[in-house]
Amino acid sequence: LAALLPVYLLTMPDAVGQADTFEFQVVAPQLGIAHPTGYPLYLLLGKLFTLLPIKSVAWRLNVGTMVYGLTAVSLLFVLGCRMKMRGITAVLGATLFGLIPTFWSQAIEAEVYTLHTLFVVLAFLLMREIGGWAVDSEQWTVNSKQWLPIALALVLGLGMTNHLTTVFL
Repeated sequence: LAALLPVYLLTMPDAVGQADTFEFQVVAPQLGIAHPTGYPLYLLLGKLFTLLPIKSVAWRLNVGTMVYGLTAVSLLFVLGCRMKMRGITAVLGATLFGLIPTFWSQAIEAEVYTLHTLFVVLAFLLMREIGGWAVDSEQWTVNSKQWLPIALALVLGLGMTNHLTTVFL
């Protein structure tokens, strides 16, 4: 999965983008409000990336989006492993997902979709650990699972502050 980092960095634009990307790159540094629904979590996190003292503000926001995408792909690998996939299958699946043109294009410019993907994969991982998809649920005790529904509720709540389609989870 570390192989995706240079691919994303080499293809990431350094300049201001177009359409929604442009809007996010202009609104996030000033903590403004984007088009409805406003994407508050994405803009708050984006503001943190604008504080990095390197390159342009547009590039910094693109880096933030890339970090969310790489984290989502990494968690997809973890989910594959937790679902008893062989290591090579989990690596190939996650890497190929990261290289799908649609995901790749959204992971290298300021957009909300990689953060949304991060929340979706994290929610699936938590659901699997709660037991909905558990292959080896006997390893868990009742006490060690008590925090998982709370964590899932937090992830879903935060996910809805980024993209409303989280409600379908």
